[in-house]
Amino acid sequence: MRNESRGRRRRAAVAVTVALALWGCGSNSDVNINSPNVCDGGAGPQITGTVRMPNGRVAEAGTLLHRVEHMVWSTAAALTGAVDPVGGNVTVQLVELRQEDIDAGRDPGPVELGTTRTGGRFCIGLPEGTDENVCRYVVQVGTRAGNTLTRAFVSGTADPIDIDFLSEATVRVILAEIPPARLCDFSLGGIRAIYGAVVAAPGTATGDTADEINAVAASLALADPGVQAAVAQALGR
Repeated sequence: MRNESRGRRRRAAVAVTVALALWGCGSNSDVNINSPNVCDGGAGPQITGTVRMPNGRVAEAGTLLHRVEHMVWSTAAALTGAVDPVGGNVTVQLVELRQEDIDAGRDPGPVELGTTRTGGRFCIGLPEGTDENVCRYVVQVGTRAGNTLTRAFVSGTADPIDIDFLSEATVRVILAEIPPARLCDFSLGGIRAIYGAVVAAPGTATGDTADEINAVAASLALADPGVQAAVAQALGR
């Protein structure tokens, strides 16, 4: 009886251990966020980052009047806005944006899909055999039809690529130069420099939805001399 009891205890302990291990694998635990086993997408280099939106969600579209009313220029040291990390299970798309897509005014379909975890964090692998030098990978959430599209150029793999109003403003600043510039005229370093200038631009982007805050942030960035200078330097002007 004693041996039987010990055996039952050992089996119970093993069952609890296995259950805890399975729970950890299926949860939004932060421990393994950079592990290849939990990274979505392809087998290439991994892109990590955080998705941040107004009210922590990919919201419904607002009105143009509301956006204009909330446009604020200030003496702030950096472009700021009230956003929070989204929850888990928000779809993150990896797309390959090409010059022909821009010329035709179309949005390419995703080449890889991922989902956010706790705190809005995501990890998505590029397709096998490629890297961030492909011109040009973009990670995005939302849709154009829903006025929630929020994008970020993949400008490297060493540092996080966050998706929020700052990254979307950077994308719009760059796309505003095409034409006459072409997408591949912007190097990875040039994109990072423009993003840095957007972040450093003075002003406060306010809005209750992704549509609102993205539009205001882009307007502030496009009007900023520091951003204009970073674009000119990226294009060798």
